[in-house]
Amino acid sequence: MTSASVDMFTASSIMVLLLLASIYGVTEVAEIYGGRNPDVLLERSQEVARYILLSPGEPAGWGVKTSITPMRFGLAEEGSERTYCLDIDKVSRLYNRSLYALSYTEIWEALGVDDLSFRIELEPLFNVSLTLSSTEDLGDETLYTFHIHTSMEGLPLEAELRCYLVVRDYLDSKDSSTDESGEAEVSFRLPNDFNGSALLVALARTGTPIHSFGVLHFSHRSQSPSSNGFFVTLSPLNYTLDVEANYLDEVILSTRVLTYYYNFNLTQAEDDKYSIPRLLDPSPMILIVTGLNGTEYFAEWVTYPPVPLEVGADTALECTVSGFSSLTYTVEVAGVLYRLRISLRGPGT
Repeated sequence: MTSASVDMFTASSIMVLLLLASIYGVTEVAEIYGGRNPDVLLERSQEVARYILLSPGEPAGWGVKTSITPMRFGLAEEGSERTYCLDIDKVSRLYNRSLYALSYTEIWEALGVDDLSFRIELEPLFNVSLTLSSTEDLGDETLYTFHIHTSMEGLPLEAELRCYLVVRDYLDSKDSSTDESGEAEVSFRLPNDFNGSALLVALARTGTPIHSFGVLHFSHRSQSPSSNGFFVTLSPLNYTLDVEANYLDEVILSTRVLTYYYNFNLTQAEDDKYSIPRLLDPSPMILIVTGLNGTEYFAEWVTYPPVPLEVGADTALECTVSGFSSLTYTVEVAGVLYRLRISLRGPGT
């Protein structure tokens, strides 16, 4: 068996174990650092983490009620019979760029653990990395070639790909796949009669299936793109995308949702608010907004729920002088599996 085949077998085995874990609830991996009584720390950390993941909190529907903060903090989807099935809107309110985000203090007070600091991180189960490998001017068009790499736990992973290229109100898509080395190339042609900030979006699916995605910002015949979130603040909640302009006189050109299976233009529900469709086939949802600021065409994005996501204190800073635990779970949000890590730091007793 070749080295690549061994790597592929190992990555596939990890993937199957993750899927079985999500089905049967065997999802917890714990790491304990420091502290004089690690068994007590582990037990308490597990108790706190499981409450966050198994309880809907109070009130149970606090995720969509933007005018309130929860009295008790829990992320579980109300009424779900699946273990570690999280509410998409409760997760979305952890996104610190959202207009509806909970502050660390609000979460900490609702969690009710006065002597613990915490951090919550959410990410896809495998990685999709994108790079622009070459650009060729063909006269009327520009040919862009991109390199795509898929991996899990540092090992290459075969995956099917649905790739989209978005600039201004232009959209193109192509299907591809990564090989046993986790490698693929995909090319797009863009007309040279317009310019602007562009996005390459790659949605990936394994045979299990487990989903992931990658997004690459690049420029088409224009200046280097600004950082994501520079022009607009995007806040998805309750299947509505709130688009808040960061500058006066911005013009929105297009709003879209891209998934592995579908792409749709979003319907404007009211000023600055766009309806997000409720899709049956599970896939990460990439929300794209393009627009014009002065003479600069921009493209920005957010996922629903926002991923990758980080909220809370840097719990690792003082792990040498206090008790520190990190617990990792496989969770489900809107039918898609993610890796969620809860880190807790408290007295080293």
